[in-house]
Amino acid sequence: MSNKEKFTPLSYSSLKAFAKSPKEFLAYKERTLESTVAMRMGSLIHLLILEPHMFPKKYAIFKGARRAGKEWTDFIEKYGDKREIIKTSEFEEANRVAEAVRQHPTSQLLIKSCNHFEKLVEDKIEGIPIRGFVDAYSKTHIIDIKTCQDASPRSFEKSAYNFHYNLQAAIYMEALKKKVNKNVDYFIIAVEKKSPYHVSVMKATDDFITSGRFHLRRLINEFKEWDGSSIGFEWREQSEVFDLDVPYWAKDYEKAF
Repeated sequence: MSNKEKFTPLSYSSLKAFAKSPKEFLAYKERTLESTVAMRMGSLIHLLILEPHMFPKKYAIFKGARRAGKEWTDFIEKYGDKREIIKTSEFEEANRVAEAVRQHPTSQLLIKSCNHFEKLVEDKIEGIPIRGFVDAYSKTHIIDIKTCQDASPRSFEKSAYNFHYNLQAAIYMEALKKKVNKNVDYFIIAVEKKSPYHVSVMKATDDFITSGRFHLRRLINEFKEWDGSSIGFEWREQSEVFDLDVPYWAKDYEKAF
């Protein structure tokens, strides 16, 4: 393990990369972390949903026409090293998303019954350190906020599968197992980033959690077996050449004609 200790603790994002290939994992770990507009907007939305009282302490809104001149210089001098500076339009866009969640009665009930918000949680699985930032939790339930294009349950179910949200749920539940009830519920609050800002509250089923835990254990075991080299898809499939076939659903379609 010594040659891989520099890659731990593992997180949802790093394990999701490892699930694709060790090569993807190494690229993720060696990347230069740069804050993007999407990342900044996501952080702002989460704060406005979960801890709106913290907004004045972490952000400052610049209302000037352009980021230049004396007005901008004075603003930077006052807030530059104390707050993250955003534009009025950025705040208004994020607040519309947050307001949709605040107006949703079930999501508000769940959030208000939590007593921990945006917390770093850590644990070990088979000696491998893992960590994650949980949006909100109490003794009885864990909440993950997801912004998305389509919050309809059927569409979001596909996104949850594609993005391995069951893996993320398993990591959070594992890291929180000493702080929450044994039969804790796991909720995802999905909210659309654009009008009309639909909101869906979804409770993870036993199958969802079980599949996530299986996925997590499998990836942890694969990580322990990995020799640290940069290998692509062939590592998991153990094949140099892959079959390119007609998708199963297309075969069924063709049989009908």
